[in-house]
Amino acid sequence: MSKVVTVESVDMPDQPEVSVLLAVHNGARYLESAVRSIMAQTLRNIEIVVVDDCSTDESPDILAQLAAEDSRIRLLRTPRNLRLAGALNYGLDHVRAPYVARMDDDDYSFPERLAIQKAYLDAHPDITLLGSSIEWMDAEGGFMRRSIRSRDSEAVRWSARFSLNVSHPTFMFRRHFPDGTMLQYDTQLHLSEDYELICRLLSAGGKVVCLPDVLLRYRFHSQSVSRKKFRAQVAESRDVGEAFQKRELPADIVEAIGPLRACFFGLAEVTPERLKGCFSGARAMLAHDIATNPSRARWYRRQTTQFVVWALERGGASTRQILLGFLRYAPDLFPALVLRRMETKRLLPKIFDSEPSV
Repeated sequence: MSKVVTVESVDMPDQPEVSVLLAVHNGARYLESAVRSIMAQTLRNIEIVVVDDCSTDESPDILAQLAAEDSRIRLLRTPRNLRLAGALNYGLDHVRAPYVARMDDDDYSFPERLAIQKAYLDAHPDITLLGSSIEWMDAEGGFMRRSIRSRDSEAVRWSARFSLNVSHPTFMFRRHFPDGTMLQYDTQLHLSEDYELICRLLSAGGKVVCLPDVLLRYRFHSQSVSRKKFRAQVAESRDVGEAFQKRELPADIVEAIGPLRACFFGLAEVTPERLKGCFSGARAMLAHDIATNPSRARWYRRQTTQFVVWALERGGASTRQILLGFLRYAPDLFPALVLRRMETKRLLPKIFDSEPSV
């Protein structure tokens, strides 16, 4: 156990305002730090529901000691190893608050996180799920970079065609879908259950927002899923992304962006023919988006160019190949690409910023 940090004693509330949900499987290395960051939240009227998914390391002992310090901690243990989606569903069956906040056993929530997210959901009853921007840290807790993601519901919906642009451990959501059904994860998925949940929620009429506030430190280490199982995670995401595209876009656009799917989800090699197809599909999608919502034209152009770069990079294209592709197939979009790069590096005056306010 690491050094104990004193936390003001708080009894288990009769009706918590937020249930914080963690699923743990052999997470002893960082577990105490993660849980204590929730124990120290400025929003005190919470419960901390920790699902031990059949850990075989010191996790149960760590959790027992923490629970002895703070009565707001509720410990559950699954009857068998259910993996993440199953363990989260197990916990969701036991939470008591109207809002549920996710937390992973290797991350760190800043003290104001829950208070800020709850206040936003209180003030915006049309929003079903809320995320936040993050700081990345390494295995030892050293600062790596900040990822500022200001995303209104339309921006999240657009991004969901190919990726989850809201970090799972920053989720705070209402317990029910807009139609009144209980929110649950798809247990058939083991690496993209968060992405599928967002897509299903959006398709059901829910709204998702990501705050620009940095409320969580996300730990990137050798055992991170995004690092250890990247290819498997991308492959599992393909069916989720394609199904969402079919629900969101006309059939001809879904077909046109096939080369983009092949590179982004299938990590397919960028051949000359596929390079041309990626730009052709991106242009078709962009034209559709602008026709649908002209007021977002600047944002669509910049986001589309950035996504094309990501897809081509996943397909193994070099920087030179990508730049030549823009010059040959989309020279009119090259300025949008440059502006997007400047925007992400915070080099543009605010007046030229295309990011939506939330």
